[in-house]
Amino acid sequence: MDSRLTQFTTLSQKDKAPAYLSLVSEILARQDQSLIATDLHILVDTVAQDGSIVVGRQVLSELVRNLSTRTISDHALRKRVVEDTLAILQPRIVSYEEQVRLYDYP
Repeated sequence: MDSRLTQFTTLSQKDKAPAYLSLVSEILARQDQSLIATDLHILVDTVAQDGSIVVGRQVLSELVRNLSTRTISDHALRKRVVEDTLAILQPRIVSYEEQVRLYDYP
């Protein structure tokens, strides 16, 4: 995971979003959900620190869409991912207000 994310940081801005978005889909499609929260934490943290708010917003919007449609069926795991993502974004919350607001956690 870390090596792929390191590779993504070297991509051009136009290539970063598709790379990160494919990784979101890949993580969420796993049968073994034991590492989903950890891998999403690493991904969100990387995207938030990457410096491109446009790419970050695209990735977070995709994550929100997937969480809203219950791609993660385990309620406790979904809650953990949401809380962890919000904790990561807290220092940059102004940049991601729309994505945070879009997710209406039940």
